[in-house]
Amino acid sequence: MGKLPVDFVLNADAADSTTFYAVNFPGTEAWLTALKASGYFSDTYRNSWRTYFRRQADTLRIHPQNDGPPAGFEYDFILYSQDSEATLQELQAGNSSSKLTDATHALVEITGHPHDADGGSRQEGLSFKVSQTKDGKWIIDDISNLIYSLERT
Repeated sequence: MGKLPVDFVLNADAADSTTFYAVNFPGTEAWLTALKASGYFSDTYRNSWRTYFRRQADTLRIHPQNDGPPAGFEYDFILYSQDSEATLQELQAGNSSSKLTDATHALVEITGHPHDADGGSRQEGLSFKVSQTKDGKWIIDDISNLIYSLERT
């Protein structure tokens, strides 16, 4: 899967300081179409993002913004990170586990190595809910961010 399109917000470059940010629905649909074309993501996953984009559009209408990163669009939507390259490297070097929840559904967790952050130790990761299609392929239904605070001994 190549680089995904990420043109989610109109005026995100703040080129026109008199124009407020707005969700670029053709841009979000291009991203959702690319996810579908990859074959890795379910309709459930894509529809949850469609709902998210509609809610963010409502938020931007209620709370107009034209400066700084557009609220709700300041991170990578798959890796839940502002530094997706570093997060991807950390997760690739980490550990994974999987557990069947029933015959066609599973939970997969990938965690990076613990590291010091903010005066404590943290371990970041992602949790994937996956389902098996009729042809036996596993696809992603949901991704959530995992952050563990680890006690120092």
